Amino acid sequence: DGVLNAKDANYRLLKKLTQLTNRGLRVQELIRNNNIHSQQVTAEGRRALTNLSDELRTAEEAINEFMPKTTADEDRVGYDKLELGAVLVQDGFHGYDLMMKTRDFLEQTTRENLKGVVDANFMQVFQYYSTALDIFIQVMEDLGLFNIMKQCVDVVYKGKKRAEPKPPRPP
Repeated sequence: DGVLNAKDANYRLLKKLTQLTNRGLRVQELIRNNNIHSQQVTAEGRRALTNLSDELRTAEEAINEFMPKTTADEDRVGYDKLELGAVLVQDGFHGYDLMMKTRDFLEQTTRENLKGVVDANFMQVFQYYSTALDIFIQVMEDLGLFNIMKQCVDVVYKGKKRAEPKPPRPP
């Protein structure tokens, strides 16, 4: 069943995005505690940045896998864009919310706190993540769901804590 496959894929993506968010929060904490700053990065800070970069790469790959772009992709993942759209509407676009918050946080943190700290490789991984998010948004626009998604995230859920993602029930 396509919808069940899409629910499972959405759950797995939400777990990846939650891990990415947690890595970002860890880096933010280390910046606040001066373990990461332009003059010096402690071993713990460097490890956190490496973990964040690895998690960014994993999240980018997960977003690309999640969003079927061709009929062959739809056959491979077991759901089409419309089934995925239905799951995302039901979910309240939680994944999009996490993607945007993470991208906004990383853009701000990189600009304000990580200049001269992160290397070109980190910036490239972040750019790939941003590109995957842009492709996701483009597909949502093609499905006519972008404005609904934006309203849902910016109005309905803004500032509200969301429940932990739950795995879909087996058939």
